[in-house]
Amino acid sequence: MNPLDIELKMLCNRLIYIVLLIGLLFAAAACDNVGRAFDPNVDPSDPNAGLGISDVQVVPIGGNVRSGRPLVRETYPDGSGWPATVPIVVEFSESLNQESILPTTPGGLDGRIGVRAQGTQQLLPAQYDFLAQGRLLIIRPINGLLDQGGAIYEVVMFPEGRDIDGLRFQVSGDETILSEFQVNQDASITDGSILAVFPRDNYAEQEREGDVVVVFDRPANPGSLTPGNILLQPSGGVPIVIDIETPLSTVGIDDPRVVLLDTGVALPASQTHELVVTEDITFGTDGNLDFNGAIPFSSFTTISPSEPVAVELGNPAAGFPNQINRQNALSVMINVDVPASTLVDDTVVARIYGGNASTNETFDIEFVERTAVVTVAGAQTVLVDFGAQLGTLAQPVLDEGAVIFCAQILRGNQSTGFIRGIGEDEPRFDITAPTLLQAGPPGNGTDLFIDTESVAYYGLASEPLAEASFADGVSANAPMFGSSNSGRFLVEPVVLGRLSSARDYTVTLTDLVGNISATAIAGSIQQRGQITGALAGMLTVEAFDQATLEPIVGATVLVDSGNPTVPASGQLIGTTGLDGRVSFTSGLGAEHTITIIRSEYDLVTLYGTRAAFVSLPLSPLVDATATLRGTTILTPTPGATVLTSSTAFAEHLVLGVRSASETATE
Repeated sequence: MNPLDIELKMLCNRLIYIVLLIGLLFAAAACDNVGRAFDPNVDPSDPNAGLGISDVQVVPIGGNVRSGRPLVRETYPDGSGWPATVPIVVEFSESLNQESILPTTPGGLDGRIGVRAQGTQQLLPAQYDFLAQGRLLIIRPINGLLDQGGAIYEVVMFPEGRDIDGLRFQVSGDETILSEFQVNQDASITDGSILAVFPRDNYAEQEREGDVVVVFDRPANPGSLTPGNILLQPSGGVPIVIDIETPLSTVGIDDPRVVLLDTGVALPASQTHELVVTEDITFGTDGNLDFNGAIPFSSFTTISPSEPVAVELGNPAAGFPNQINRQNALSVMINVDVPASTLVDDTVVARIYGGNASTNETFDIEFVERTAVVTVAGAQTVLVDFGAQLGTLAQPVLDEGAVIFCAQILRGNQSTGFIRGIGEDEPRFDITAPTLLQAGPPGNGTDLFIDTESVAYYGLASEPLAEASFADGVSANAPMFGSSNSGRFLVEPVVLGRLSSARDYTVTLTDLVGNISATAIAGSIQQRGQITGALAGMLTVEAFDQATLEPIVGATVLVDSGNPTVPASGQLIGTTGLDGRVSFTSGLGAEHTITIIRSEYDLVTLYGTRAAFVSLPLSPLVDATATLRGTTILTPTPGATVLTSSTAFAEHLVLGVRSASETATE
């Protein structure tokens, strides 16, 4: 038997569909599916029931939340005079539960926000993308917007859109119209313009690490999108080094209507920054950027605090970083490393996200939030005490499984984006101790039967293990040699020598998050096949099944002094008990011969021994229960024969498997 199964976890692949470009419009690429930490589930009270959408989602890296209901800050375009290529942009007050907004069909017809022709109820097929940590929605109609009969288009919001924390938008009645616009720009106009910027002009609460996005009303020529034509600079200062990216694409081609300005570093604190553009940004063959000569085009001011540096579990069990287990679940501490710019009275917010244990669904997400006030300025580790906020061992708040640690800093009405705990030690919540389901070598319950002078304990646990320890009270504790994801494990061998009596042992199991088995697994090691000791007043004889190593009850044991004679003289006779043993205390010579007889077994005789303890195997005549499995590795050849036998005991029978004469047999 091989106790180690090698199992691989396969990462789930996302399915991305591609829509064809129709007309002159740049349609968007596949849906921006944000990875969820937990499996989808169903909320029967939600219109999205059956789609597996949790009301609460994990806040994205750099994302933010606000108290109260989420709001739509701006919607673009609005009014008339727009080209047919104009995308739709909606800015929100905070990071959204993107799954509650995004359509679930390839054509995007069931989104909670969409665009339609006025007087109709059907949303236009479109591609949806979220930028700026879930605060900016870009909608790009697939089939284009046509100026026919003075068509007016509406950007409409339906109920049940939510923010990250699950709060709904305020939607009056069945829908709310966010904006109305027309794509009736004269065909002679070839210049492009800026539809929207994020952060919007004069915004005073921009996170220092936040994104800067520029959206044009038509595709710009990619070669003209250079640092000399788009500049980000402190007010009146030297331009900041930026990477100009086009994060959205259409059938694998970058969409130059949407531009992301990546600074790569946090912007200076409490400083006004300017977005400057030039007319050298070009469109088509003869168009330039028309920005009405506005220099700067827009400006925004950064907040003073900077994001935390790191977040992790503050009180893990030794050797199990970021793992919440039975030892620390009732007193969880989260360490948040804050930067040098941190001030006294700043508030550190920490969150732990996980599955919602109060619902029957397998996925609903819940979070627990705690705060701590900074008492000393500067870089440091702030300890956020969650105490027993994760519930009790009998009634936890979170489901067992993966969890995510997040943190941000508050200063007055200013708030940084959230960071997440990252690294090799993925956080988990697990308060179930491992149990032993099966153990070996085979025996009776946890009692082991062996016929060797060493033992390598193996078994099957209720879950994967990080450690197992085998102790027999004599040898050094044996650690785990290896384990598999199925819970199978093997302990390193322990040398026993020759035993004349059972030896007690204990095994403790530790799972992957540090939970230790509630009680040690206790048993005994019963060694078979030993002939040991010097006769000194008592002889103990043990009979066992050669195939199973089980004790044989009711076997007749004959003991003759010296060599047996016919007829027998002075022969001692006994019967084995439940432990397969029988003892003799009188009538023994210095040397004796032992014979064991039991129906359904071959008899066995040991001649002329002086041992005080004798353990002998009996070979069953029928229905032997031992099974020998193995693999012969060779090149299969027609007509070849593989012979298999065992050297573990005297056995003249050989199993032969002959390959077919024409085709090879494996």
